[in-house]
Amino acid sequence: MQENDRIDRRGYLKGIAAAGIGTGVSALGITGTATAQDAVLSIGEVGTIRTDQSGPGEWHTEALDGAYLTDPVVIMKPVSSQGSQPCHIRLRNVTTDSFQYQIEEWNYLDGAHTTERFFYIAVEPGQYTLSGVATGIEAGHEPVDMNPQSVEFLATYDQNPVVLTQSQTYNGPDAIVTRTDVSSSNTFSVQLQEEEGGDSGDQVKYHETESVGYIAFERPASGILDPVATDFEVGLTPNAVDDEFFEASFRQTYSQTPRFIADLQTRDGPDTSELRYQHLDRNGVDIRVEEEQSLDIETNHTTERVGYVVFGQDGLIPGISLGIGSNSSLRSSNALSESGSDSCSDSE
Repeated sequence: MQENDRIDRRGYLKGIAAAGIGTGVSALGITGTATAQDAVLSIGEVGTIRTDQSGPGEWHTEALDGAYLTDPVVIMKPVSSQGSQPCHIRLRNVTTDSFQYQIEEWNYLDGAHTTERFFYIAVEPGQYTLSGVATGIEAGHEPVDMNPQSVEFLATYDQNPVVLTQSQTYNGPDAIVTRTDVSSSNTFSVQLQEEEGGDSGDQVKYHETESVGYIAFERPASGILDPVATDFEVGLTPNAVDDEFFEASFRQTYSQTPRFIADLQTRDGPDTSELRYQHLDRNGVDIRVEEEQSLDIETNHTTERVGYVVFGQDGLIPGISLGIGSNSSLRSSNALSESGSDSCSDSE
């Protein structure tokens, strides 16, 4: 898709959304009038990125293909394992059109990093049902610092959903990750973590408040997203993922290397840590908990539970709006069939 085409399409869709009810080509290719409550919308998108990092001052910009009325929640984790230095993704300047990211190493490292592969999911804040699999999904923003912040879900779930969290802002320059604890089907808690040796090794750490985005998926779920024909699943590992690679098998076999986004669901080990992955293929992936070494060389980590979502290809995510969450707006329609679903096959 050409850049001018993307801008023109986004402006057209936002114009329809502002009117509340629109007439146009629906996701199913049918021309007609629909309300936001019963139209299949593009609620977000999934993409693949492969890049390196020249140093801590370098930022990469990724344009969004979907049409968003409010800033979406972007999650980019985990990072592959081509480079041996501990790292994760840091975001800033998340807008309706694009976002910036970098491979962020911890402050005690030089910040230069070899080429890694990782995936992103962007979802507009709100509450939805994924089209084709009838799976609940919600997204929102919360102000978070280094103290655990309790967040109440918009929806009611039968069991603990899979929750992905990540800072959307760069208010504090020290490297951070988010740590999430999904303790019930009603709430979860999230906090920022800096490197253990930060703040001159003080026991009491400080970091400026950041806007943390979260996306929660009802589970278990698997099937094909309609009408984009994308294989999809939500999964949860046993509490068995530690600092050694754990082999997670997918519920279905994909036709190509799928897109994999995951996050820790427990905070059993208090040391600063994030996930890394390797050997992603059509059947599964290996994941481990990676600690940093700013305070000591020890990187042993107790077992944790990991939640993940898998998409068969890049492209838009179809859903039906169920309501407006904080910081969210409804859109009346989106022409999924106009943009298509770009796919690419690669393996690590």
